[in-house]
Amino acid sequence: MKIANVALYDSDRQFVDHLADRLSGLGIACAVCRTTDEIETLLCTGGIDVLVFGSQEVSSAVMRFLARMSRCDDTVQVILMVRKDQVRLSIEGMKNGAFDDIYIPFALDALLGKLSLAVQQRRLLQRRQQSAEQPAKGLSVFGRVPDEE
Repeated sequence: MKIANVALYDSDRQFVDHLADRLSGLGIACAVCRTTDEIETLLCTGGIDVLVFGSQEVSSAVMRFLARMSRCDDTVQVILMVRKDQVRLSIEGMKNGAFDDIYIPFALDALLGKLSLAVQQRRLLQRRQQSAEQPAKGLSVFGRVPDEE
């Protein structure tokens, strides 16, 4: 049974491949992205619940990427994997809508807890969007609409 659809990105490819193997073994569908362009393409095609994002470099390109993350799907939740010296990435990510962060190295159980909360948040946002898009049946600005005969 698939628990969640997760996109993974980290500049340390060996680490992200290992993480994908571990998560896949627990029933989490993982897509490993090699570039930020690949992440954007994947997010715009839909079906991703959570992006787990890490980068050894904290460059302006990474910050711009985080700022435009919600362009395709603003319900996708982002968990930042940060190293102890990357407080700036964490702060900028949170300013730009990241759901949470986790410090590397981390216990897999800690990441699983954050993934579970992120998926719940995404589903809540999706329900809110659907409710906002569907007009209330039988109501108008002035009250109840009379039944058609």
